[in-house]
Amino acid sequence: MRARFRCLAVLVALGVAAFAALAHDSERLQRLITQRYGSEATARYHDWREVIRQAGSAAEADKLRRVNEFFNRRVRFVEDAQVWGRADYWASPLELLGQGAGDCEDFAIAKYFSLIE
Repeated sequence: MRARFRCLAVLVALGVAAFAALAHDSERLQRLITQRYGSEATARYHDWREVIRQAGSAAEADKLRRVNEFFNRRVRFVEDAQVWGRADYWASPLELLGQGAGDCEDFAIAKYFSLIE
């Protein structure tokens, strides 16, 4: 169990680094999400970026509320087996937005990175 957790932690850390590197290249991210997931995903991506922009100067409680509401309203809760064809998969925020669906880990990761941003 510990080995699996360490492996997942390393994968998440790598995902964090990759996401951070791409986060400041919005045009590239937009092209990537459009190519992989289509126009609905692109709309979710734009709405997500707008929530982050608007929450930037808000009080902490308001930031939490805005980010939580965005994901809870715009993304469906679906088990990994249905979305990814695997028993367990930790999606990046872009993958979650792209699919428009994910499970609890996916929501937590996306909300975390949104609040960091």
